Amino acid sequence: MGRFPTSGVAEVGVARYDYRCGNCGVYEVECPVGNAEPERTCPRCLGSARRLFSTGVLISGSGPVAAAMDTDRRSAHEPAVVHAPPPDPLRGRSRPAHPLHAKLPRP
Repeated sequence: MGRFPTSGVAEVGVARYDYRCGNCGVYEVECPVGNAEPERTCPRCLGSARRLFSTGVLISGSGPVAAAMDTDRRSAHEPAVVHAPPPDPLRGRSRPAHPLHAKLPRP
């Protein structure tokens, strides 16, 4: 079990951890943040694998961070092509959006 309690927490982040097996090499494991074991059993050869310490990668399941990560992954292989700039929201307005704005002084 991990060092950090996760009961009562609405959303627990998931992280990728690297392990090195003496026979098979390096492999990744995804588990809740703080629950990585210092040693695991290698899924290929069932030997002992030790956790490597490296820069962390957090994986979020929802929210703006997940949307940004999805966009980043998609754009790496199929970047979105822009054919024209977005339309100007103020173009074509002959009068202010609110009637009281018409009484304000003009520059």
